[in-house]
Formats: sequence, C-alpha cells, structure tokens
Amino acid sequence: MSLRKKRFSYRNHAVAAFLIFYSSGLAASVSNISKDMISIGLGFGTPQLKSVLETEGGNKVEFEPNVDTNFIVALGYEEYGISYGFKQNEDDEFKYGESDYTDFQFRFFMDPYTIELYYQDYQGYYLKNYDEVLPGDTSPTILPELNSKRHAIIFIYTFNDDFSLNHAYSTTRLQKESGGSWLLHTSISFDKFDNNKSRMIPAASPNDYGLLNDLTGFSSYSIAAGPGYSYNLIWGGFYVNATLAIIPSLKFRKLEFVDRQEEATKFEIQNSSAKASLGWNEKAFKISLDFQYDATRVLLDDKSKAAAETMFVGLTYYWRFSN
Repeated sequence: MSLRKKRFSYRNHAVAAFLIFYSSGLAASVSNISKDMISIGLGFGTPQLKSVLETEGGNKVEFEPNVDTNFIVALGYEEYGISYGFKQNEDDEFKYGESDYTDFQFRFFMDPYTIELYYQDYQGYYLKNYDEVLPGDTSPTILPELNSKRHAIIFIYTFNDDFSLNHAYSTTRLQKESGGSWLLHTSISFDKFDNNKSRMIPAASPNDYGLLNDLTGFSSYSIAAGPGYSYNLIWGGFYVNATLAIIPSLKFRKLEFVDRQEEATKFEIQNSSAKASLGWNEKAFKISLDFQYDATRVLLDDKSKAAAETMFVGLTYYWRFSN
C-alpha cells in the first residue's frame, strides 16, 4: 500500500535531561564531588519513541521515526544541572520520510532517589522491517499520519547506600568500590499510537498478523510497581553499570480498529526498564556512553501485543571545575 508523503514544518526540537541532585550523608563507598563545582558537558545523543507490534509466533512489525543524532550541551553548578539537545536534520528524508517531534526526557538523580519524567510527541514514522512485512519492496513504507505520545513519571528507590546511580548517570557523586543494589521501580504513564483511522500494517502485506491486521492505533494508561537491580563494576576511574527492572502493571487500554473500538482493564507483567553505562569518572572529568530504555507493552489478545518503547543513546564528555 502506498502512502502519500506528507511534509512537516521544521523547527528546532529538543531532547532535554534536567538533573537535580540533593546532598546527603552517604556511606564511605560513595562520596560527593567538592562544593562550588561547575561542570560543562558536550556530546551527542539520539532520542526515540518507537512502536512494535508482535504476534504469538514472534512475527514483528516495527515502526520508527526518522530521527538523527542531536548535539548535546550540558551545564551544571554544584548539585544542579541541565542538558539540551539540538535537533539535527534527519537521515535520507526521501527514503524514510520526515518526522516532526518534541522529546523531553528529565532525569533527577538524588541518591537514593531517582525521578524520571518523559514528554514525547512524534509525528511521521516509517516501517523499519519492510522487507519482512512487504517482501519484494525496496524501500520502507512511510506513514506520515502515524502520531505517538508518551507522558510518564518514574520513581526509583535504591536500597543500598553503598551504591550510586548518580555515579553512572550523573556528575556529582563518586562510587569508589564495585557494588550493587536492589531497586523499587514505580511509574505512571500514558502511551498512544494513532494512524488517523488507517491500518498501521499495510493492507498489501501478504502476511497474516491476526488481530493486528485491522489495528489503527492503541492507547494505554499504566500504573506499575516492581523490583529491579543495578550494579556498578568499578576499576579505578573506569566503570560499567547495568540496571534492569521487570514491572507488573495495571493497564487501562483502548484499541482502535478499522470498524470498532475495544476497551479493557488488565493486570500484566509487561512493562520493563533497562539502563547501561560505561565510562571513566574522576573528580576532574567524566566521559560516559549511556543507553536508557523504557517499554510499556499492551496485550491485545492471547496471540498478539503492542509496545511503546522509549530509547536514548548518548555519548558525553564532562569537565569539572571547583574553587
């Protein structure tokens, strides 16, 4: 099925991470950077909000926005900081279409508390695995009307005072020895994908995706709480962090089809969150490569599900200065 490519107006968009830190007495393994510290960071990062439809047999249909890497500038003073990503031109607009988006990702690291806020709004997607959905096609199907939204509040509590998420993902604290902690991960979120009453999966596809064939959109309000675990492996200034949470959730979900709507309330173990970071963290500077991922999955029936996935990948170098 061919879709007319719609042009979207350009303007500068942002992916922002706003970091506020609170000083408190910590165990000896974790220490604060000196007071009167000023930090400056430069780097690159890519935000994204994508959707994945999947059948019981594992057949997937993946939708991604055409988003290029953003240039990031970060400034901080003592425990407070803000970073801003300047939107770049998209890759190969003729092939992948144009995406118009606003993506703000706020993260507050206040050991032992972490708060994350998401405000994401995307317009314009393309079918990533088009060669599987439409065998023989040589270019992705463009869906200019596909709109997505994700608004979420996430709260994470760290139980071990000898462990610091701040060490891996922020700039004001140092963890001196390897160690990890169990986490409590809670969230409230709203997720929506809508293709303006047109099928998300092209009708020309020869594959049978069951219930997904007639799906035009889905939305979900989700309340979730569950356990997670995070670990910092530290060797001198070098560190590696891995964080994972699998989160049971109560969902109020709505499905839109070509000829009907369905609403339901379900309890599901479907939400997940993952973080990974590696880098070098010293008092004078820090360099980090970060990956952050949060997913809300909605069971459509016993044989299929939909997912809204938030991702951010960034590489940043920070300089620290103190009086």
